[in-house]
Amino acid sequence: MVFCLFFLLTTCIGLSQSIRCYQGFDSWGPETTRNVTLGECPSSSRCCYIISSLPGSTYGCYTDCPGAGVKQCGPGPVPNAPVDVGWCYCTREDDTLCTPYYLVNENSTTIQTTLTTTTSTMSSG
Repeated sequence: MVFCLFFLLTTCIGLSQSIRCYQGFDSWGPETTRNVTLGECPSSSRCCYIISSLPGSTYGCYTDCPGAGVKQCGPGPVPNAPVDVGWCYCTREDDTLCTPYYLVNENSTTIQTTLTTTTSTMSSG
């Protein structure tokens, strides 16, 4: 009986600690592909990530995540420097910074701010 309770408690705690993240790769350009799904992460994962570059964006689960007070996205704005890569770490599946743009509500100010910053950085470079 005690073993069953311990097993159930351990299982419930393990399930409550697992996170879900978008996972896969989206490419841009003439042959746009959208190959990203929301799925369960391994139990060792602590956050979600997105890495965007000219070919597209890669989404997934990650274990070595920035702590509180540490920059969650980058790189920061560098005057007159062309930047073709960006990254973010998120601790929630509904964080718009780690969600494919086509799945985010159009009224989201976070994604609009990110897109505006990225566009203006690319235009000035």
